[in-house]
Amino acid sequence: MATGLDFGPDGTLYMADFITGWDDKNYGRVWTLKDESAAGWELQKLTEAELQVDYQTLSETDLKPKLYFVDQRIRRKAQFELVKRGKKRCRYFRGSHSG
Repeated sequence: MATGLDFGPDGTLYMADFITGWDDKNYGRVWTLKDESAAGWELQKLTEAELQVDYQTLSETDLKPKLYFVDQRIRRKAQFELVKRGKKRCRYFRGSHSG
């Protein structure tokens, strides 16, 4: 029984498994699911690099295009950073995408 799922920076899906249910047995497994044909894709490299960037150091102008990044984790990371900066930064959530 899968009890947790998450994607790694390289796109690999990791699944935690307590084998026979939720009871605490102090053991389990971690499964990985990886698309071998995706190795070396440019999007994987870009996403992995973006996940390492400290968004606190970026300007609002630099964060805006990240709201339209293909990978949801990058969009969410940019959104959370803008929200942390306060109400006046929310203007980036309005209007159309211009690049």
